[in-house]
Amino acid sequence: MTYEAVLLLGAVFAIGYALQVSLQWSYPLQPTPRFLLQVILFSVIGAYFVVSWARTGQTLALKAWRLKVVDLDGRSPRSGRAIARYLLAWHLWLPGLAVAAVFS
Repeated sequence: MTYEAVLLLGAVFAIGYALQVSLQWSYPLQPTPRFLLQVILFSVIGAYFVVSWARTGQTLALKAWRLKVVDLDGRSPRSGRAIARYLLAWHLWLPGLAVAAVFS
């Protein structure tokens, strides 16, 4: 996860910066632009994972580690399964978010 995060940092920064400049947002962001930015970044990151998994079964980080996501037949997962995999992986962040909410 850390390796993927480092690789996605540049893309997230570039997209976030482009949105903020083009829509003339300024800090601190109001709730509506912040939510819109989060939805867009969530979608862009999801597209990266889903496309990578569905095409070759590997993201850039998985290629570096020579790992591959496959189904029971050894093929790359179809798009629907890749989308489900991406969405279901987000529950792993819930304990950390709960701790942050309690102590912030």
